[in-house]
Amino acid sequence: MFDYLLITDEYYTDVYTYCGQLKLPNPIEINSSQVYIIFGTDDANHGKGFLLHYETIEKESLKPNSFYSCGLALQFNDDGFECNDIQMESRIIGGEISRPGQWPWMVSVRENDQFRCGASLISSQWLLTAAHCFPKNINLDNWTVHIGDSYLDWTDSEEILMNISSILTHPNYRLHKLYDYDYALIKIVSPIQYTSKRRPICILDTTLMNTNELDRCYVAGWGSSEDSPISNELRHLRIPLLNLTVCNQTEAYQGKLTETMICAGYIMGGKDSCQGDSGSPLMCQLHNTTDHAWYQIGIVSFGKSCAVPGTPGIYSNLTFANNWISSIIQS
Repeated sequence: MFDYLLITDEYYTDVYTYCGQLKLPNPIEINSSQVYIIFGTDDANHGKGFLLHYETIEKESLKPNSFYSCGLALQFNDDGFECNDIQMESRIIGGEISRPGQWPWMVSVRENDQFRCGASLISSQWLLTAAHCFPKNINLDNWTVHIGDSYLDWTDSEEILMNISSILTHPNYRLHKLYDYDYALIKIVSPIQYTSKRRPICILDTTLMNTNELDRCYVAGWGSSEDSPISNELRHLRIPLLNLTVCNQTEAYQGKLTETMICAGYIMGGKDSCQGDSGSPLMCQLHNTTDHAWYQIGIVSFGKSCAVPGTPGIYSNLTFANNWISSIIQS
């Protein structure tokens, strides 16, 4: 046996262990009113002990205030992935498994507890997703959302299930082309309380919606490939933004893409969002900023095939929805 120090909450939800070369993160955040600090020793040697500083944080109010920041998540290393992230084959084809809380605005939308689409938390009572996720005549009693979700088959420590009050699709949806204005807002029955693993993503101001302002971009979701089931684990993939003109020149799209769409992914194929990722956010960070905030710029909408050469994914462009979203939420 060796000496060790263990820090956790009363339910052992997050466990931090200091032993040998295994160092603790600084600071450690425990999302509980109780903290357990356990020291074990084999009495073999004599050390100087530990010096501990702690701080309590007031509960966040249901009412957002000027000190609250959106779009904050776990930090990444220089390769774009969270330190010590597990690399696994993904249903977001070519992507990586996400750690719980890594994308704290992620929401799974379910009908009769069966996964249907992804969504993103954009305020304490509103979610953003794709309009094509819902049938024309929908019974809201059969639909729920799981906010702060990571694994579909079990409840995460800070995941909450909410009923839906209303679903609003953009008034121009399907007015011109099948996936034009593929935006929908979900209102849940009551506001939620924010935590470090359950908080909204930022919506990028229209004036900054320029690819030159955007740094790395990711898509996350629980989607499938054509011959695989829905992924149980939330996964993410880094993808480049492509020129819409270039995508319109591919055999797959042949000029059918409109300005309300974003083309993103790999022309050569191999990596892509896929079926089941619909409604999930396309999110980016900004160049030359220090706040590390993530901004949603698009919504997974459609694609010809998954990860096939010449068929990058198509996303709804939030530039054409920002005013509509603001008017609905503020009213």
